[in-house]
Amino acid sequence: MAENLSSGLAPTLLNFKNQIASLYGADGVEDLSPIDQQRVGIYINQAYRECYAPIDGYRPEWSVANYGLFLEGTQQVQATVVRGSNTITIDKEINPKSVGSYVSVGGEFFTIAEVNGFNLKVLVPWAQGSGTVEAQVYHNSYELDREVIDVCDSPEVVGWGKLSAMHGKEQEIRIRATYGHDFAPVGSAHYGNLPTIQQRGRDFHVDRPIWYYIDSSDLNVYSDSQDTTDLNKRALRNRFVVYPIPSEATQIRLRANVIPLELTEDDDVVRLPGNVAWDILLPIATQKLALSDPRYGGDNKESIHRLAEEAKARLKSFSSAQKKKPTRLVKRSGW
Repeated sequence: MAENLSSGLAPTLLNFKNQIASLYGADGVEDLSPIDQQRVGIYINQAYRECYAPIDGYRPEWSVANYGLFLEGTQQVQATVVRGSNTITIDKEINPKSVGSYVSVGGEFFTIAEVNGFNLKVLVPWAQGSGTVEAQVYHNSYELDREVIDVCDSPEVVGWGKLSAMHGKEQEIRIRATYGHDFAPVGSAHYGNLPTIQQRGRDFHVDRPIWYYIDSSDLNVYSDSQDTTDLNKRALRNRFVVYPIPSEATQIRLRANVIPLELTEDDDVVRLPGNVAWDILLPIATQKLALSDPRYGGDNKESIHRLAEEAKARLKSFSSAQKKKPTRLVKRSGW
């Protein structure tokens, strides 16, 4: 059956706001005060996010997006450094999404906190003399899209296989250390054994990646007004980090749970499968307004609540497009 796109009400933000505005007794959102117009937009976006990330944690499969990442190999560059400065200027541009990666200057590894053209902002200032030196840029980190909230357990290096998960940055630091021996017995005055670790300092492993972790820590703390007006700096993003550091160009496939960007423009269209926006999103948004807005005085809150619960149950029934799933996967004979 072909979709009839010429009939029906388009699931745009403006149409949703007009429908919600009727709860205030208005003919449209333009008849409301500015503060009420903002409230209507807030309730719609709250319901929109709940469709992708329900409160019960049972995420629908349409909230999963597929991504492909490309990590460059080691790049040899000329770096201009200034003593006491945390800005390193290189003679080649690199991908701005490489924040969190390493640059090696004079044998020291620095974490790239920001990429601005040929300038790299690093976390630790350069402590030696000023000048131009040889440097290497290692691409082991990739900034994910703003919509990504967490990564599924299936990232793989294309052509090699699945990556194993690390707990985070702390475990990467520990891998760069060497256990001298498993346990060192302590004196008779104490009880128990203590593990001994020999740090290898600058010894980063450069090889084919076999581990990954998601780094959600903020590399730059923006507090100045000129920084907080930039949306790219205000929005925190997750970073996909691999270890060992790739020695050559590496392609990675992954699947991630996403929450779509907010509906802001009147002609923004809701991203939901099929024609379920009016059946699911509208009742949930109506419930949020009726139950949380002190200015709503209708006597139908119970029916609004019941319709919203039916919409949430329908949302759960739409969560999986594949109904037939094996409980155990076994290779067939001859495979």
